[in-house]
Order: sequence, then C-alpha cells, then structure tokens
Amino acid sequence: MIYRIFRFLLDCLGYLPHRACLWFGRCLGKLVFKILKKERKQAINNLSMAFSSEKNREKIEKIACESFENMGMTLTEMAWMRKASPDKVFSCVSIDENLLLDRFKNLKNGGIIVTAHLGNWELIAAYACWRGYRIAAIAKRIYFEPYNTLLIELRQKFNVETIYRDESPRKTLQWIQKGGFLGILADQDVDSVDGVFVDFFGKSAYTPLGPALIALAARVPMLPSFIIRNGDKHEILLGEPIFPNTDGEVNKEEESMRLTRAWSKAVEKMIRKYPHLWVWHHRRWKTRPDKSDGMEKSA
Repeated sequence: MIYRIFRFLLDCLGYLPHRACLWFGRCLGKLVFKILKKERKQAINNLSMAFSSEKNREKIEKIACESFENMGMTLTEMAWMRKASPDKVFSCVSIDENLLLDRFKNLKNGGIIVTAHLGNWELIAAYACWRGYRIAAIAKRIYFEPYNTLLIELRQKFNVETIYRDESPRKTLQWIQKGGFLGILADQDVDSVDGVFVDFFGKSAYTPLGPALIALAARVPMLPSFIIRNGDKHEILLGEPIFPNTDGEVNKEEESMRLTRAWSKAVEKMIRKYPHLWVWHHRRWKTRPDKSDGMEKSA
C-alpha cells in the first residue's frame, strides 16, 4: 500500500512543471527536517563536528535544513525526470566544455567517475551518457524490489547501466576494458565493503577501497566529478584526474591507500564549498578504529 501511494505521488509529480516539482520538494524537505528528530539531530551533530571552529549554531542548523531541502528537491526532480524528455532534462545542466575535453582526453581507455551524494548525483551519469559516453553505475540492491526497479528504470531511460556491488568483479573490469566508465558513490560509511580509515573533516572515517582497487586493477584514472544545484539549474564540476601508479613493482596496499586519500580529499573539498547540498544525516563516522580487529561499530 505504501509503495502504491509512493508510485502514485511520483507519477503525479512527473507531470508538474520542473520549478513546481522543485518547490514541492523543498517544502517536503523542510517538513521532513521538522518531523524526523533523529535524522535532524544526526545532521546537526555531523555539521557541528565538521565545522565546529568555523560556523555558529545558527548557521549549522540552517545548513542542515537546506540539506534536507536539497534531498527533497532531488527526489521530486527524479520524478520529473521520469516523464520529461532527455533534451528537456539536460537543458537544465551546464558544464565547462573546455574542461570536459581536457579531463576526458586522459580517459580514452575508460575510467572511474568518483562522486558524492551531493546535489542531484544521478544527473552526472545520465548527462555523460547523453554526451555519448558509456556509463555504468556501481550500486547496492534496494531491499524492496519495486523501489529498486523504479531507480533502474530511471537510469535505463538515460542509457545508464547498473552493476551491483555483489556481482563479479570481473564484470566491472570487462566494462572498463571495453572503454566504459564506472560511476561510484563512495562517500559513505559502508561497513559491509572493504575499506580503510582516512582523514575526513579532521576525523578518521571508514572509506571504501573499491574505487582505488578497481583503478589499480584496470590501470585507469579516477575522475572526481560533482554536480551543484543552483536554483532550477545544475552545473557539473570536474576535478583533476587521479592516476594510479603502475610503473614497476607497486605496493598495492600503499598505493590503494594513497588513491583513497586523494579522492576522499577531493570529496571533502567540494562538500566544504557546498555543505548545504550534502547528505549530513548519514552516520559518516559510525565505524571507529579498533586495535583488536581493525574496526568497531558505534552504538
């Protein structure tokens, strides 16, 4: 029943004008911020930890609320994307063309697009496909299949493939070997995957090793890529490519650590610049280092 109501609302939102969808999403985000006390508290606590010496309580609460507003707008915008034509969707997206050509000249043999839950992140892969690149998103299966199907259908509309995390690593390597790109959201604490602790906003954060390990195995660079919301428009920002060291004998553990630190620092830099667009209610520092087994979960 909940799914049917959710699907009905998505269908209704899909027929609204873009700006009306965003307005509804912003209101939805504000409402959720007020109602979900646990998530609101988590967002404020994370922001306080990250910006304790830079922002006062009033500013932190404002950013936390804006973060929820962005999430609401992203959800309703995705509903709009399901019904709108690709040309209409991408008329809202801009990118520095000279920078695009410069960055992708280093990724002729495929690569890894590392991004974050910032702005409407689904638009990055969709836009890249629209521009002629082959993109596959690395994703976790959503436990409720109808919701999972909705997201897959949205990606398929824009020719974005999906490779699940529990599929064979060979599939990801084959995709890159054929000149494809992998889109990876790796900015969250996921203790079910291999990771290491790296500095994130001045505190050790358990961070996935996946992007670095794939880059090393496939011998391709990683490209930090982000999308920034500005009203009803979006701008894609591309960072400097991060190249794996493949010369001679490489210490895999040290090199994967270096690569992970590098892309994580790129993510932090972008979040610092646009904190209101990130998902602060996620428990980014829930896993803590432990001397006995390498990590432990916080309560």
